[in-house]
Amino acid sequence: MESLMTEGARLLGQTVGPSTVISSIPNARLITDGDSRGLRPSLAFFIDTQPRVNLVAGCVQLSGAWSSNDLEAQTGCAMWPIERLAKYAKHGGTRYSFIMTDLELVVVHFFKLTPGKLGAQWQAIPRNSSGEGTMTVNLAIWSLVMMSLNIEHRVVAQQLETLPINIWWKEENFESGFVYQHHLSERLLPFLPLGAFGMKR
Repeated sequence: MESLMTEGARLLGQTVGPSTVISSIPNARLITDGDSRGLRPSLAFFIDTQPRVNLVAGCVQLSGAWSSNDLEAQTGCAMWPIERLAKYAKHGGTRYSFIMTDLELVVVHFFKLTPGKLGAQWQAIPRNSSGEGTMTVNLAIWSLVMMSLNIEHRVVAQQLETLPINIWWKEENFESGFVYQHHLSERLLPFLPLGAFGMKR
């Protein structure tokens, strides 16, 4: 996975800046400005510079102890992993996280509600997801890290300031009428992909 992250960062760097080496360490301290506050995510992805740039932090749970169904049912233990990830988001300055179990990956996006309080959106991805056009566990984690390489899409922001991943800018084109540009990757297409939303800048 780490080699895929580094290769993605290299390709991204060709258009948005210098290439980057991304590291991941299990149970490493979540360091910000030299301070970890004792926080140790199960897995953290970061740019190993001075100071360290945190990208994505995640926690690992057994499915027998927790699942995304607990969030749906709002059981007593449902919010514990989310609250744990919220601490990582506040300290590490990252809006994207994940919870991994033996059955699923739950990606989490944090946003600001009021000073000091965060809200969260989440989406569960089964571990056995596969096939073309399907969001898989590896692709989901890779996407979170790639988005977090962009400082404008890394820090926790107000919900209205955070565009969904499937937004494409709709721009006029003299030859074809319109072209669509993905707001994160800057990829250009002459058509709007299936499931995407076109917006004017």
